[in-house]
Amino acid sequence: MRLIPLLLALLIATPLHATPAADAVLAAAAADCASVDNGQFTAPGAVTHPDLNTDGHPDEMINSAQFRCSTLSSMDAGTGGYNFTAIVDGKPTAWQALGWQLVPVDGGTVLLLAQHGGMCGGYGSQPCYQALIWSDGAFLTQAPAQ
Repeated sequence: MRLIPLLLALLIATPLHATPAADAVLAAAAADCASVDNGQFTAPGAVTHPDLNTDGHPDEMINSAQFRCSTLSSMDAGTGGYNFTAIVDGKPTAWQALGWQLVPVDGGTVLLLAQHGGMCGGYGSQPCYQALIWSDGAFLTQAPAQ
């Protein structure tokens, strides 16, 4: 009977799933942190499990805004935001963004990234968004206006 609470605790503490690609992103961040005065790295809440390709199975989204290093005030910030890495079918895709959300649409889910105004031909504080959708093994987005 004492085994059941232990197993339950392990299930709660264990991530939904961890891919080698996610482990590689986190390991690189930990190495960057350690390279500055042997800093200690943590990433509470950095990995979430949205269904980015709408196949009914969770994927991974890594938000570097959640990275913490004991020897750095900020690991990965700038006016353009943080690094976000989506891992779908074991394939990582990364962007710099200020934030993200999923928007359901007919035929799938759009990954909406809030980005620096310069990404849209404007300046830093202007609103700018990139919409992406997973199709045939990759994220697709509309090309910028010419």
